[in-house]
Amino acid sequence: MNIIVTGASQGIGYEISKIFAAGPENTVLAISRNENKLNKLRSECLAINPDSGLTECLSSEYANSGIYFNCLALGSVKTDMFAKAFPCVKARFTPEMMAEYIVDFAVNGYKYNRGKILPVSVSVP
Repeated sequence: MNIIVTGASQGIGYEISKIFAAGPENTVLAISRNENKLNKLRSECLAINPDSGLTECLSSEYANSGIYFNCLALGSVKTDMFAKAFPCVKARFTPEMMAEYIVDFAVNGYKYNRGKILPVSVSVP
């Protein structure tokens, strides 16, 4: 499976990249603006699976040939970014927990959803 992960230098994107890199059939395209953190992620992924195909990409265009896109609108997750934005709010999920959900969705979600923006939250506005 070919996987594109944005925000791969920390938090949920970092955890998702590590999970997918463990699968020998996966090629991970990790996108980040922080080269040092991306290199650290690459080292971790290669330690998990020396054959993992983790690649840095600044911009790419993909042809419309069997590639499916969905957007998951994530609710609160215990990340540094969330803590800075909402210091008084307790997030229920860790980056690892959300990463597991997103990986499962990436593997199976396209069967049921295509071209959708889907909320991922246990709270109501």
